[in-house]
Amino acid sequence: MKNKAFRYIFLSQCVLVVGLAICYLIYPHNVNISYLGNLRETIIPYALGFIGSSYLLWKACVQFDSQKNLQRALRFLVIFLLAILCTPFTVDIGFHIAHDLVASTYFMTAFVISCLILKIYKVSVLNVILLLIEFFSLITLIIVSRNPHLYHYQLFYELLNLISSGILLDYNVLSKGLSKS
Repeated sequence: MKNKAFRYIFLSQCVLVVGLAICYLIYPHNVNISYLGNLRETIIPYALGFIGSSYLLWKACVQFDSQKNLQRALRFLVIFLLAILCTPFTVDIGFHIAHDLVASTYFMTAFVISCLILKIYKVSVLNVILLLIEFFSLITLIIVSRNPHLYHYQLFYELLNLISSGILLDYNVLSKGLSKS
């Protein structure tokens, strides 16, 4: 992997996925991602996944000197990842509201990053498909998270959103050289 930005971004995603996978192995229930940060038995892999992912994503930001808007948006993503970790929603209503705001802002920032990538480079069929998946999973996630009858689908749409935005970022950074190599 010659491209340092791709390496850091990909490793960041892997660290988060591994942390969450360990959490789901420890607590194999259909719960949303944030719920895992509230359980005593999953807090350590959850926190390590978020902190490790944030650290690697911050290192990736350094590689985007020529794309200041993308660099800034990725730094905000890091801040929101850490803020999600620091706002366990079971503490009280204030933490719950803060967590919902931070998590929603995280997903919106990831969507803005995907839009920035489409602005920087020519639109490809793959980019449009991934952006549409990301957009519709984001809208569905908002609807599902507000309806108690659909709450058990939230994990699916969170993962779909993370995967589509991750692939879009990885594909463009690797194939189109969004960063300094």
